[in-house]
Amino acid sequence: MFSLIGCIIGIIGYHHYHGNEIKMVIKLLENYEKIKSDDQKEMKTTEKLGDLFPKLRKVGFRNISEDTIKNTDFEIRLTRSRPQESIYQFLLRKSESRDRLRVANAPNKQYLSTKYPEGTRQELNSDVRILDEFIEYLRIIK
Repeated sequence: MFSLIGCIIGIIGYHHYHGNEIKMVIKLLENYEKIKSDDQKEMKTTEKLGDLFPKLRKVGFRNISEDTIKNTDFEIRLTRSRPQESIYQFLLRKSESRDRLRVANAPNKQYLSTKYPEGTRQELNSDVRILDEFIEYLRIIK
């Protein structure tokens, strides 16, 4: 009896904790556009996201490499600053596999964080709508 109750409490606690991690990612991403011009806040937010993004493996993301995770809908790439090993920039890419079959060489839909050079963000068509779509996606799966 007690082991069953303990198991249920453990499952509830796991989902509560897991939900809090996703809520924290959502909160940080919702505020990212507002704080991105403040270097200190942007750096702290990006480092926190770098710690939290790998936790998304609990909701179906998988590692493709040490600093890249993806699922069928989104890919997240993290860039570390060497030698400190802290995350200093991130890229969110929306998977468009169905559309890409219809439109050859369709451009990637992605959002690049502020630390990417402006020229790179323009060249790769960084789109804040992808950030918004990712936030909505996380709200649904949390």
